[in-house]
Amino acid sequence: MSGPPQPPPTDRPDPTGRPDPTGRPDPTGRLGPAGPVRRGPAVLAAAPRVVVLGGSGFVGRHVCAAFAAAGHDVVSVARRAVTGLPGVHGVSLDLLAAPEPALAGLLRDLAPCVVVNTTGAVWDVSARQMTDVNVRLVRRVVAAVGELPEPARLVHLGSVHEYGPVPRGTTLDEHSPPRPATVYGRTKLLGSRTVLNASANGRPAGVVLRVANAVGPGLPRGSLLGRVAEQLSAAADRGTAAELRLAPLRARRDFVDVRDITEAVLAAAQRPVAGRVFNLGRGQAVDVRRMVDDLIAASGIPARVVEEGGEAARSAGVEWQRVDHAAAREALGWVPRRPLQESLRALWEATRAGRGPTSRAS
Repeated sequence: MSGPPQPPPTDRPDPTGRPDPTGRPDPTGRLGPAGPVRRGPAVLAAAPRVVVLGGSGFVGRHVCAAFAAAGHDVVSVARRAVTGLPGVHGVSLDLLAAPEPALAGLLRDLAPCVVVNTTGAVWDVSARQMTDVNVRLVRRVVAAVGELPEPARLVHLGSVHEYGPVPRGTTLDEHSPPRPATVYGRTKLLGSRTVLNASANGRPAGVVLRVANAVGPGLPRGSLLGRVAEQLSAAADRGTAAELRLAPLRARRDFVDVRDITEAVLAAAQRPVAGRVFNLGRGQAVDVRRMVDDLIAASGIPARVVEEGGEAARSAGVEWQRVDHAAAREALGWVPRRPLQESLRALWEATRAGRGPTSRAS
């Protein structure tokens, strides 16, 4: 991304001629560069403000860092206040436990141009927790963003698991019918549909990014590759070989670097794409066992892999995933840039440095 940071377009002109959030008339519907200073809780913003929900989580931290690097005023809202990210302000708020008006009031005070929802319950959580975070919280977010006095773009992170199992050799595009077979996939689909239905009704202007299996620095230990990295790191500390006892590694999945995902989020925040869905993946079905072997190689730790037990609940029955990212390339100018070997090296280095979230739900 180059050039000065831009607040998002509204996708259509405002027939009332109402001033845009930067304080200037905007007859075209495209918001311009940062304007007058806005006041928010303990923050003074002279640049377009972005609020990242779940900003202390795996993807959320990377999204916060990317928007801050692009010159935006960034506020993370999460159970745990984000730390260690230059230019990012943290607000500690349990988005589910707080009274329903709390989020709406906070967003009114912050007056963002963009809200990014990176929250999600994925690994090591119950079906009820998945429903709470992936469905009930999304409804709360949509309502709060839709009530803002000045319109804001809502970027929602969905999942390719919303599509469910498909035959080997299938390439998933945005027209593929969603038929999720797991609680995770079903709850993520309900959340995405909440965003899209609200956008179709005019507010908020939302876009859904269906993300493939994210990998990279900070991947939580609840994930397969995060757990492998933690076990390899423990073996390195002991000075011994590692024995990795893992669920069967028969599947082929599409993986994408978390830093590539953040570039798509930035583009979706600024381009006139409200109401649309975009798949984010590399377009390659990669053998999961190969990913584990490549991570072992990146670590340099001798390891023995033992496959046993059943599949993870998130991906049970999903033996094949390959997504077509042509729509994201055409509308967002996005392509995945980082090789998976680089993603795995970065994951290993971050694990050894002790960086990354460990919570089950962000």
